[in-house]
Amino acid sequence: MRNLIFLVTGLFALTSCNRTKIEGKVVDPFGKPIKDISVTIEGTSFTDKTSSSGNYSIGYVPGGNIKVKFTKDGYADTNFVVNIATKSTFPAQQVAMYMIPDKEALYLISQDNYIPIKKGFFNKERRSSYYQTNDTYVTEITEDNFTVIKADPKIVFLDHVPKNISLVKLKFLNDNVYAIMERLSTFGDHSDGADVIKEDYFNYASKFHLTIRTPSSSLEPGYYAFIQRSNGEPAIEDSIYIFKVEEEKSDISSSQKNSSTSVGNSSINPSESIANSSVNSNDTQSPDELYEQALLYEKQQKYSEAISTLDKIYSGYPASKQASKAVFLEGFIYANVLNQLDKAKEKYELYLAKYSSVDAKMTEDVKRELRNMDKSSNEILKGIQEQQIGIADTTKQSK
Repeated sequence: MRNLIFLVTGLFALTSCNRTKIEGKVVDPFGKPIKDISVTIEGTSFTDKTSSSGNYSIGYVPGGNIKVKFTKDGYADTNFVVNIATKSTFPAQQVAMYMIPDKEALYLISQDNYIPIKKGFFNKERRSSYYQTNDTYVTEITEDNFTVIKADPKIVFLDHVPKNISLVKLKFLNDNVYAIMERLSTFGDHSDGADVIKEDYFNYASKFHLTIRTPSSSLEPGYYAFIQRSNGEPAIEDSIYIFKVEEEKSDISSSQKNSSTSVGNSSINPSESIANSSVNSNDTQSPDELYEQALLYEKQQKYSEAISTLDKIYSGYPASKQASKAVFLEGFIYANVLNQLDKAKEKYELYLAKYSSVDAKMTEDVKRELRNMDKSSNEILKGIQEQQIGIADTTKQSK
C-alpha cells in the first residue's frame, strides 16, 4: 500500500449552532475523498474516522486552543489548531491529502497523478581570461534527461528527496549545453551566478522527508533544475532534476513556421536561433540581461555581437552598475582580442572620464592597459617582474 500524507489548507470559519462539533472533509490532491483517516482532539477521548465520502464530525470542549490531529498507518501525521470559545458547529475547510511515493524522487503534482522529474548529470568547467575567472557548472540537455511541463501559474512539486535542494533556471550556453550556475570572479568582485527561483514550502514533520514546493511566481518557458547546493555550489552529481516549461502551442501558419526555422534554403542551427532571439529582444532587456548576453557572445567568440550588446548597455543605461563593466570589456576586447588599439584607447578613456570612481581595482586595470598599450610583450613582462621584485623588497624590509 502506498504511503499517503495530507496538507491542511485554508482558514476556518465559526458559526453558531446547537451542536458542539468540528466538521470537515479529507480529499486527495485530485479532489477524491479519502476514508478511514483517524481524527482526534489532542488530550481528549474525542475521535472519529473519515467516511467513504471523506467527511468527519468530531466533538470538542470549547474554550482555549483545540488541536485536531489526523493520523493513520502509512500516512504522515498532521494537525491544525483552532480557538473556539463557545459551543457551536465549526466547519473546517477540507484537508487535501498527498501520497508519499514509494521511491525517493522529485515529482510534479499534475491534474490526476504524480509525474517524476527526470534526473540529469552535470560537470564543472573552469574558464579563465585576463579579466575574469568562471567556474561554470553545466548540464547537457538530451531527449531523455528532462521532463516536459506545460506552463501553468500554479505548478506544485512534491519533494521526496532527503537533500537540501534549490530550484534554478538554466542558462543557455551553446547547442544543447546549459549552465546550472556560474561563480564569477571579476576584479575581486565575486558573485554567485545561480538564478535561484523563490519558492513557498510546506514541510512535514515525520520520519519521511517530504515537502510541498510551489514557485512563488509563474515559471516562464525554459529549462529549470532542482539541485543540491553545498556552500553555494552544486553538490552530488546525481541530485539534479531537470524539467522544461513549455507554452501551450498555438496554431501558426506554415509560412510562419518556415520563416522561423529557415532563411531561403539554409537551415538555422537551434543554438543560433536562441542566441538571435535574445539579440532581437535586447530592446526590452535589463542591463544585467544584456551583460550576460554579451559575456555569452564573448565566450562564443562572436566579438562583434558582444561589442554591439555592450554598446546598448552604455547608450541605454549609462547610470547602471553594468555600464562601467560594459565600457571596460569593450576596451579589453578591442585591445587584447581584435588588436584595434585606437578603439580600445577610446573606450578606456571613456571609462576614466565617466566611471573612474566606481571601482578602484578596475580603474587601476584600465590605467595599466593604457600604459602597456604601446609596449611590446617583453617590455610588459619586464615591468611585471620589476614590480614583483619591488614588492618582495618591501616585504623583507617590513619584517
